Amino acid sequence: MPPIREPPPLEPALVRSTLHDVNNMLTAISLDAEALAEFVPRAGELADGIHRTALTAAALCRRLLVHSGAAPLHAIDLGSMLDDILRHTPGLDVTLCLDAPPPLSVDGLRLRQAIANLVSNAMCAMRRRVAKLTIEAAHVARSEPGVDALGATLRPGCYWVLSVADCGAGLTAEQLGQIFDEGYSTRRDAVVSGFGLSAVSEAMAWHGGGVIVDSVVGQGSRFALWFPTM
Repeated sequence: MPPIREPPPLEPALVRSTLHDVNNMLTAISLDAEALAEFVPRAGELADGIHRTALTAAALCRRLLVHSGAAPLHAIDLGSMLDDILRHTPGLDVTLCLDAPPPLSVDGLRLRQAIANLVSNAMCAMRRRVAKLTIEAAHVARSEPGVDALGATLRPGCYWVLSVADCGAGLTAEQLGQIFDEGYSTRRDAVVSGFGLSAVSEAMAWHGGGVIVDSVVGQGSRFALWFPTM
């Protein structure tokens, strides 16, 4: 019997490219499931199952990507990225204020995943409310150090800040202390995974940046992602 030949190892670039594509597809599935649960209530239970499975699989992709080598850094078309994410969010009134392009040091996969998760959470927060979302991007210079929502220090310097703001239910002080914990969710009416904001925290830790959250119960929340540029 001839010896079994092992297949040649996959090139790291091919592995990353494949994981990147799978992750993007899972993100689309997750957002579509959110929309299905919102607009077709009788399908809510099935849609939530799809949503949970997709987010769990996406979390696995991210973990594999973290251990597959350094992420490729390249120019990002933020407008096209947002168009692709937001086309899965029917009925959402979105205002874009993109005053500055992202720096080249931003990993596109992690940025896309962070935005998609923030948009998904905003949609949930605005159920049965006027669904208005504002996404802004700007370069900001910090003159004073600060501490973000994860306890990380934001040193004085130049940052690219991307924010996602909704007009939803808002968050209590207790919720703000737990929202970045893996498995935690503020939703009570469905089976959810609670991976979304933990993925955002992972992305910001990888970039050496931080997250600042402003929220008022009954008025809405604003999540600002601070990416250092220098």
